[in-house]
Amino acid sequence: MPTVPASAISPPHGMSKGDFSLKILAGEIDGAPLQMIFANAALLIHLSDPNMSLIQAFQLARDSFSKGRMAERVQMVRNALAKVPA
Repeated sequence: MPTVPASAISPPHGMSKGDFSLKILAGEIDGAPLQMIFANAALLIHLSDPNMSLIQAFQLARDSFSKGRMAERVQMVRNALAKVPA
């Protein structure tokens, strides 16, 4: 992955970090922010399965995203959080 400035992966002015993250996971934002999501997911995947290389883990994260699995998971979390008493 190429190095990018922090501004390239930061929410635009007026958008919360949470909304920015949800838009990335919903496929509404791509580029460097989405690549950062894949890199973070790859690290977690690799830590859970050290036999998988970081490149393989990155590809798994990217493939999972492209199949819509991330959007499904986001919706599952949102639904679960909506049921939590305030």
